[in-house]
Amino acid sequence: MQTIYHSLTSDSLISGNEFFKKNQYPEAVKEYSDAIKRNPKDAALYSNRAAAYSKLMAYSDALKDCDTCIATDPKFIKGYTRKAAVYNAMKDYRKAMTMWEKALEVDPNNQEVLSGYSQTMMKIQSKCFINLFFLSIFCDFVCGTDHSFKNRELDTCVSLFLHFH
Repeated sequence: MQTIYHSLTSDSLISGNEFFKKNQYPEAVKEYSDAIKRNPKDAALYSNRAAAYSKLMAYSDALKDCDTCIATDPKFIKGYTRKAAVYNAMKDYRKAMTMWEKALEVDPNNQEVLSGYSQTMMKIQSKCFINLFFLSIFCDFVCGTDHSFKNRELDTCVSLFLHFH
């Protein structure tokens, strides 16, 4: 009986991978779900289904599968990298960085993790730079271009900027 379940799980995994390669993500989700029903202890299956959910922009489902993947096998790096990728897609870079850092704890030399960490850090820095640029323009508009305003005026300017940005 165990061999039959393993064979069926393997067939569903192969079918899911084929659908994924053809960009047929709903079908891939179905096949991965079938495989998970037969083998719920396989972290890779949750990781694969999370990838398919991500392609469908079903981010909450992808995050749930990533959490299950990590809980099932905390050493399986794909759970962390997929979760970081979902957070990046959602533009939640701080949570993505947390996942990259956890992945680095598991495997500090993994090139995918190092690259993802670096790319996410650049996105955060870029976002901060853009925010500072707009803050500067906003302060120029509100407080004047001579920048001779006092700390209280600057605090007001920053508060207004954050409120409207």
